[in-house]
Amino acid sequence: KAGEEDKLRGLYQETLYGINNIQAILEDTDHRLWLGSIANGVQPFMQVSEEVWLKPVTPYLDSDTLGNDVIKAVYQDRFGQIWVGTYGNGLLCISEKTFAQYQLGSDSSRNNIHAVFQDDNKDFWFGTDDGLFFVDNYSANSFGGVYTLSGVIPLRSNRVYTKADGLPSNQITSVVQDDQGKIWVGTKESGVAFL
Repeated sequence: KAGEEDKLRGLYQETLYGINNIQAILEDTDHRLWLGSIANGVQPFMQVSEEVWLKPVTPYLDSDTLGNDVIKAVYQDRFGQIWVGTYGNGLLCISEKTFAQYQLGSDSSRNNIHAVFQDDNKDFWFGTDDGLFFVDNYSANSFGGVYTLSGVIPLRSNRVYTKADGLPSNQITSVVQDDQGKIWVGTKESGVAFL
């Protein structure tokens, strides 16, 4: 219909099977829409038809799987893996057949993950409440997505950038790379910085 494509349409808690308070959105390469929320974990949806265009697909990841329900970031890396940043329980990396849970240390502020980004060199950047963590591709994927029975795999950071290194704040909210290769870092209430 003429003009319909410009009209905003809402998807509400009833349509989204009870999921609300959305904090992170990702469309993956399989055209699933991943919604991360404050109280309902993370859930991928798929378009079914024009009328029913969102339907839950597996896996539904709630507090039993994630360790908590507060999701702050959802990101797909260059290998097709989905990275889920939680508030207080680190990262979950989901691949085709496996998942692994990672933590950036024992301090809870290091496991408040607000941003996940993979740069052109396939290295990872994680924005936390305790600075910007740089993890090279080898370190991030050295476990091959194996989930251990003990649950959490420690993820060693190659470098942590903080206010002492020139960041305007240790609370990192977003990370992106521009076409010249600079890494831009958004901070909570303190502006941006770049490397």
